[in-house]
Amino acid sequence: MKQMEFRPIYGFGWREDKSSIDPPEPFLIEVESYECSPDRKFYSAVRGTISGASHKFHGKWVILTIRGFGNIPDYNVRIYQHPPLPKSPERALASGFAELSRVID
Repeated sequence: MKQMEFRPIYGFGWREDKSSIDPPEPFLIEVESYECSPDRKFYSAVRGTISGASHKFHGKWVILTIRGFGNIPDYNVRIYQHPPLPKSPERALASGFAELSRVID
């Protein structure tokens, strides 16, 4: 199973339950699915669960969508309690921004 490590950045801020929070610690994702950009240089979307027993969001579901293409791509991050479904009314537990640190195949 592919894993990806992301480093949260401030961006426009992080939110949890309608409150501003500091960016969380870097996190590792057990990837369930991903999409690549048309030129296959970037991951345009990633879905999976956050691993690492000591992480604040361990075991939570996460969806990352690419926000900016650069030397280090950055992503919008949305964290959920349950696997998010298309057009689901479930609100994200937390949201923010992150940079892709590395991919582990």
